[in-house]
Amino acid sequence: MSKILPTIVSLLKIGLVLAFLVTLFVTSGYTGVQWALSAEEFDVPDVKGMDLNKAMDLLGQNLLIVDIDPEQLTDDKVPLGHVLMQNPLAGTAIKRQRGIWLTLSSGPPRRAVPMTVGNALQHAQISLQQQNVGIEYVARVYSSGFSKDQVIAQQPTTTDLPEGEVVDARLLVSLGSLPKKYVMPDMTYRSSEGTQLQLESLGFQVRVRNHGAVYPDLSSDTIIRQVPSPGFPISAGEPITLYRNQ
Repeated sequence: MSKILPTIVSLLKIGLVLAFLVTLFVTSGYTGVQWALSAEEFDVPDVKGMDLNKAMDLLGQNLLIVDIDPEQLTDDKVPLGHVLMQNPLAGTAIKRQRGIWLTLSSGPPRRAVPMTVGNALQHAQISLQQQNVGIEYVARVYSSGFSKDQVIAQQPTTTDLPEGEVVDARLLVSLGSLPKKYVMPDMTYRSSEGTQLQLESLGFQVRVRNHGAVYPDLSSDTIIRQVPSPGFPISAGEPITLYRNQ
């Protein structure tokens, strides 16, 4: 037993030495391969126009270290997030494990479209025209929350559009508060002059016309007919025509 133990110890030492030598050989071989690859020159691939992920994959396969410019540049043709420029340029002979600098595109130049909600229509038109935005049409509705000729809504609602994109705005404009409703009274046989003054004081547009047929028993100022007829609903600001006995 005393003779066997030293033999086992010797074998273990030999095994450890062999394992160390194998590890050293493998490591040296791998390092040698890495050194050989890093020393080898190759032409930088062209990644301009590529999606960033695809560009990173291709450059990584060639053991290049990628740095990305924090500032993106606008471009009419290269989409957002794609490579706009690279340094070194494609075809440049460099060694592997060297750095390459990429600048990304932020897409086409963009322009601001002013929001005109709350502005007077005239000011809204000027603001849009200054940004080369046309006006497709203007719709008008009554609104208690907006003054007359004030912009209630606008399309497009975005304030940022690609440069050069043709766009026309559509505006919804207030007519002011809903006018009061009245029931047209019977004005016949009244004085046209006095009735006209009374109706105009309420905000109506009054026109006085000659009836054409004359009734000799009535004065020439007497109302013979009216439009709208009695009982018809009418709002302030609407026209009323009175026909007098002339």
